[in-house]
Amino acid sequence: MTLDDLNKAVRAKNYTAGWNKTVPSLWAEPKTPYKPKQWRYSVARESLERAGDLISTELAERRNLLMFDDADPNHYATTRTLVAAYQMLKPGEHARAHRHSPSALRLVLESGDAIATVVDGVELPMSEGAVLLTPGGTWHSHFNNGSKNSYWIDFLDVPLVHQLEPMFFDHHPDQFQVSEQRPAQHPYLIDRPTIEAKLRDAKADPQGVTIVDISNEDLPTMELTVLRFGDNARSFEIQEASNSIFAVMSGEGEMESDGQTIQWSFGDIVSLPMWSRATIKAKAGATLLRVSDKPVMEKLKLFRRGKTRAAE
Repeated sequence: MTLDDLNKAVRAKNYTAGWNKTVPSLWAEPKTPYKPKQWRYSVARESLERAGDLISTELAERRNLLMFDDADPNHYATTRTLVAAYQMLKPGEHARAHRHSPSALRLVLESGDAIATVVDGVELPMSEGAVLLTPGGTWHSHFNNGSKNSYWIDFLDVPLVHQLEPMFFDHHPDQFQVSEQRPAQHPYLIDRPTIEAKLRDAKADPQGVTIVDISNEDLPTMELTVLRFGDNARSFEIQEASNSIFAVMSGEGEMESDGQTIQWSFGDIVSLPMWSRATIKAKAGATLLRVSDKPVMEKLKLFRRGKTRAAE
């Protein structure tokens, strides 16, 4: 028997010979087919408005636009572990309740009166600039009893759950939840005044960027931070063994990464995949919400930071 005969024989029995691997299994540093990418809110908003005339909440539980990277053959994931989506709810609509093992959160871009998310019977107002949390396994639904369309961004760890495979999903037996509580404050609601207060109380880093953590342990796979660029802010530099999605809460700026410069403004989304090096610059007052899978990487002892000019 020749070596080539042996290699073919063991492969036929579902073995890969370590001396005959077709693809390396180890490499010097993280690499990913995902690329830094931008999605513009203005484009998505126009498409959602058109969809409002064609897609009802009866036809589709969620009228949303998922932001996918070309590296995902299923046209779903924004990064390897996270997905973002723009969603719109028209006046008088009520998105039916469901629950799933993946965790989710929402950043409200445009709102009005009487728009809310219900999480396990707790009604939480969807005011502009608010971040609302729906941990895995919680019943959640949305309703718009106001007079104008409401738009927000969803963030979920569905791609991570796809990779690990413990996906569970249920429709609510009554389709809609009853609002049993309407608290003025709740751990799953971080409204804009609360975020602004945290930013005022925090100290800017040496680069002039103020960063506050609004994470919640009930979303164990995602870290949520808000970045505010001050009057003398220079830049925010990053390279991490984590996947991130940035959403523009206010202002304008740019991100340089992977040989490209991405200009962003209110409502836009910018992805930063694993180990991608980026420099973010912005006008004074610009505010970003960053959602990352850093807690997963830290828990598995896989997290590491690369060197940036700010750190050197």
